[in-house]
Amino acid sequence: MFIYLVTFNLDPKYRTNALGFRDIFAEVFKGIDGFVSADFFRDEETQEAGGFTVWETEEAANAALEKLQTLLQRTIGGSGDGSFSMRRLVHTLRVEKE
Repeated sequence: MFIYLVTFNLDPKYRTNALGFRDIFAEVFKGIDGFVSADFFRDEETQEAGGFTVWETEEAANAALEKLQTLLQRTIGGSGDGSFSMRRLVHTLRVEKE
């Protein structure tokens, strides 16, 4: 599996907008082939926010990124200083509570 990790600075005045964008992305992800899961987070002290998505294959992860790149730039660009970091990672192990 493959993971995309996106982080950005969230200006507190855009917090409500960011929650709306989060919900939009959650629905969009569900409709993309190869989607496994998404988690979203924020740090109240540093104002860093982001999310990570898990994809069944590298091809699915890359296709999703291509489809969502413009939406990411538009929504994140209007929610803080406009910069964001995106990393693609290989999923190696998942541990769950029994």
